[in-house]
Amino acid sequence: IDQEKLNQSKENWDAIAAKALCEICAEQTLEGNRPTAFLSTTGYKNLERDFFQRTRRNYTRRQFKNRWDAMKALYSAWKYYRGRCTGLGWDQATRTVTADEDWWQETINGNKLAEGFRKGPPDFIDELEVMFAGAHVDGKSSYVPGAGNEQVIIEDDNEGEEVLVTPTSQKSGSVNGKRVGSSGGGSPNKKKTPMQREFKRMVDHYTSDHGCVS
Repeated sequence: IDQEKLNQSKENWDAIAAKALCEICAEQTLEGNRPTAFLSTTGYKNLERDFFQRTRRNYTRRQFKNRWDAMKALYSAWKYYRGRCTGLGWDQATRTVTADEDWWQETINGNKLAEGFRKGPPDFIDELEVMFAGAHVDGKSSYVPGAGNEQVIIEDDNEGEEVLVTPTSQKSGSVNGKRVGSSGGGSPNKKKTPMQREFKRMVDHYTSDHGCVS
């Protein structure tokens, strides 16, 4: 089987791909191609082009968007963690807080991704700061799949438009003329979205292997 076809069928976010993605997204943000909380259509096109040039992998916009959402959740957890560090000791060398086990358990209970920060910040934290600065990311608003009353992003592939769905708009059943479904309280057999699966993979990775922290 041709390797490029394999790359197109399933993304592999190893260290090479993760580094390229964060660097390119940060570059596109600095170039003004993240006008809102997400990259613009131009930003995504440049991302697809540059990512292929650096990795020789063809990933789709949907795959990039799922990874973007997972990284945003990770950065949100980092902001939440840093907010809880106020008044505690800080090891500048490892960029971790000096705290006892009770503090850690309470922090992890608030956001499971904080478990990975025992060894330091997320990889590519400087790029993440650029990507999400000013995007209204904080620990209180992180997206947790399956939680009630969360906000959901519906992406219109034809127009490159992203629609923010709130609990109020979900009750009405439509946003800007687009039909939407409820994000909570549905059937327990409801199929998980790609973003939910990507988020779960990142949570499992951080809480078991700690492979993505410095």
